[in-house]
Amino acid sequence: MAITIKYKILFSIDLLHHYFLDKGVDHYESLNADQKIKQLAFYDIRNFITLTPTPSCLEIIKNHNLIFRPTPTGILIGSKIDPDNDQPFVDISIDTKFTFILNLKSQSFFNFTALPLNFGSPQCFYFNNLEKDSSSFLNLSKNPEVFSEGLAYQAGSIVSNADGSEIFTIKNNTDNASNIDRLKDTPAPIFDNNEDYKKGDIILINIAGIDQLFESKIDDPVDTPVDLPGNDWNKLRDLPLNYANKNDLIHIRKPIHNYSLPSDDIEATATLSEVQSNGLLLIKTDAIENTNSFQFDWRTIPSGLYQFEVSDNNLLDADPGKIISQEVFYLNNAAFQSPPFGIIEIYASRSDDNNYALLQTNGTFKTTESQFILRFKNRATIWRYIFREAQAVDGADDVSIENGDDKILITNEIKPLTKNGLIEINKGENQLPNPNSNMIKPETNNIFSEIYL
Repeated sequence: MAITIKYKILFSIDLLHHYFLDKGVDHYESLNADQKIKQLAFYDIRNFITLTPTPSCLEIIKNHNLIFRPTPTGILIGSKIDPDNDQPFVDISIDTKFTFILNLKSQSFFNFTALPLNFGSPQCFYFNNLEKDSSSFLNLSKNPEVFSEGLAYQAGSIVSNADGSEIFTIKNNTDNASNIDRLKDTPAPIFDNNEDYKKGDIILINIAGIDQLFESKIDDPVDTPVDLPGNDWNKLRDLPLNYANKNDLIHIRKPIHNYSLPSDDIEATATLSEVQSNGLLLIKTDAIENTNSFQFDWRTIPSGLYQFEVSDNNLLDADPGKIISQEVFYLNNAAFQSPPFGIIEIYASRSDDNNYALLQTNGTFKTTESQFILRFKNRATIWRYIFREAQAVDGADDVSIENGDDKILITNEIKPLTKNGLIEINKGENQLPNPNSNMIKPETNNIFSEIYL
């Protein structure tokens, strides 16, 4: 008699990079189903990044009768099913954590990715499924920093408005930012009652203060997009989209860590706590007395995410100066030889039972698989065209003369870098070419992509 062994997807991680997935100025999320399939047909993250489980993660996979499979968009973890109920064949304990390492394969990754060009070392990007609000789209990145007028920003930085309902790209380097220095992320055309839409067209509409994406169910829809049965439109999702950003950076600490107090007359207590799905677990406490310099030895503590806190013993808990320093960092205790580009950790459970948890509280599979998404926004730059001869432009052109030199033209706005599709840059009756991503030039006021003509 044949024995059938069944598996279910426990979770998957998909990396969506819009440099590869967008089609010119058309955002991937604005493409219809057939167009998305065509874009995905040539998409494989293994061309620019590796996503691999750590040795300890592979041991967890083996011990729990799980399977690991790379995919063109990321990875998936499958679980053997218990034949008597809808749960993993081997129970997955609440403290189980799957750790994956991201390493870059493309030397020009930061050229075409909207991430900081310079950040302190040793740091890496860190993503997990904790501290995320319940959502049908399981984004692994944190919310970007909130835009504040008057502050300094670097061109290409991703920011949000105060309530996080809108995402923007900073258009140019600025020491005194205002609203005109930011460009809203608009992943689809805004709905227009006068437009003739076809089946599969995707639009953006704001309903009750929330930007939403809708897909037309039919040609020439009569209805205004709304999420109701029988409407001519199908709601796809609420916006904004989440992209990897500066807030996802984290420090990496070695197991021997040197620390200095502000002065040597402070008596302090240092605590190291592991960040777990249900909160902090105290791992180690050290007393710091009669010295302002102290060395911590964490060599017996496994790699992972930790909170390190130093408090002044002479102050009451309610005193705002009680906490001298506090930091969440990733402890590297032989998990990797050199800092990777990124770390992804998927915790099996959470302190709550929202969609980011892998299983239901009773240990059975959820009704929908956990598909975690990590998006990378493509970088946008000013395109600079350098000619051998003087050029003339007019107000209808997409370019203008730079600093009075009529042999150098620049685009009037930042333009996204994409691998596929042509972005129209009009100069008179001519179309100017698009730059590639092999080189970008950070300068005082912006980041430039150059083409010699």
